[in-house]
Amino acid sequence: MLLIRCKMMLRDFLDLPKGARKLIMYYAISMFDSVGFFVVFYMFALGFTVITIGALYSYLLILTAVLELVFGRLIDIKLPPKYLMIIVEILGSIYWLMLYYAKTLLDFVILYSFSAIIGIFMVAYRPIERDLYPQDRLDMAYKHHMFWPYFAQFVLVLIYGYILQYDFLGVFNGICSCHVRPKSSLHNALHTKNKTNN
Repeated sequence: MLLIRCKMMLRDFLDLPKGARKLIMYYAISMFDSVGFFVVFYMFALGFTVITIGALYSYLLILTAVLELVFGRLIDIKLPPKYLMIIVEILGSIYWLMLYYAKTLLDFVILYSFSAIIGIFMVAYRPIERDLYPQDRLDMAYKHHMFWPYFAQFVLVLIYGYILQYDFLGVFNGICSCHVRPKSSLHNALHTKNKTNN
């Protein structure tokens, strides 16, 4: 029964337009960022207290909300979505390099400020999805849009957790240093837009 359900889901996924499939797989590949779940543990390993980490996260959430309120709509109007996604990718790579070198409280304040700036460019994803996902099969597209990234995240968090238990600081820094975003998947998804709309 489970095997039949898996085959049906895979068939439904393959029935989606090429651009939609590539965008969904881009989201799934981006789940390599799931190592970010362990940033809190990394900060604990560096000696930060619960209060300090909580204050930093509160700062991140407040700053993100303020920046999105002030700049989000303006960016959405002025810049095409595909350029916003490229900006997110570039800034995301810089974020991981910054995380690799982050050791002090000031480092993490700067890092979280940078993360909040990245957040204002996230408005790009909805327009791209509207362009690539078939309007007559949005329910199917969003089912896979939710399933594959979260499935990848589930698997990766288990793998990262298993690996990190042996030498947390060393392995975590190693993952950050070799963190490469799937820009080719983004490029291909964006450039199949016209084909999928025909």
